[in-house]
Amino acid sequence: MRFAFEDYMSEKNTYLPEDVKIPGGGFISFDRLLNDEPDTSTAWKRGKYHFHSQLELKYMIAGHGKIILDNDISFFSQRSLVIIKPFQLHEYEYACGKLEFINCYIDIETFCRIFDKSFLGNVISQIYSTIRTLDSVQSLPKHHGSIFEKLYSCGTMNMIMKVSAVLEIFIMLSGLCRSQKKEGNHEQFWDVLHYIDMHYAERIDLKKISASFGITPYYFARKFRNIFSMSLNNYVTKIRINKAKSMLLATSASVHEIGKAAGIQDKSCFARLFKKYYNVSPQQMRKEFIKNNNLS
Repeated sequence: MRFAFEDYMSEKNTYLPEDVKIPGGGFISFDRLLNDEPDTSTAWKRGKYHFHSQLELKYMIAGHGKIILDNDISFFSQRSLVIIKPFQLHEYEYACGKLEFINCYIDIETFCRIFDKSFLGNVISQIYSTIRTLDSVQSLPKHHGSIFEKLYSCGTMNMIMKVSAVLEIFIMLSGLCRSQKKEGNHEQFWDVLHYIDMHYAERIDLKKISASFGITPYYFARKFRNIFSMSLNNYVTKIRINKAKSMLLATSASVHEIGKAAGIQDKSCFARLFKKYYNVSPQQMRKEFIKNNNLS
């Protein structure tokens, strides 16, 4: 499916708050955008702040831009792969001029259900958990980028082709994970991030988590701060607040319920931390979100 650039950036294609529509109730889809009209403007074209339940992979063939994700800004350009995890709130800004990319959307939940009663189910879940630790923007070698062009060119796929496509993408992303771990030489600490991502709603104690990975608390705390430039407590709080923000805008649950679901039991503590990160209260953010996206 192809979109004109103006259509893609218009409100009718923001997918907010609805999910991306995958044809035929499947679990993977592709679309390709091409904007090759010359533009000498220096302005950036901005999309809409949105989320969806699918894993989104955007492979840049030409052009450049930036992704705003959890209040962090990352830049991408030719042969970049942008990785947006399910339910992550994000928006794009594209520089004017030639722009071409391929979007791939994977419904992880539907895909994993296929292998529920198979030994492959656990393997695929573990691979996906590893993929979740990847940085949001990756620079791809040319042969990796060609995977997306090849899969897009396949057009209509049968079930076997779809499964093969997802597995091929997962294998490629797993390779990026190994490279990322090797470059940092901190493989054990990537496992720690995965543990926190899976257990953020629980009580995460320094002694407990360091013991789980066979590390002394002193070494763990010092090494964690050196690698990620923040303490374990600050990292866990950041994850919890980011998760709470997604729940706040994606559900109608009360602020107190969201705070507890994110692992922060005290209502006033949650409100204080939320405002510290986003400069507005949870109620104000939800109100503005509803107003700006005509969801009332």
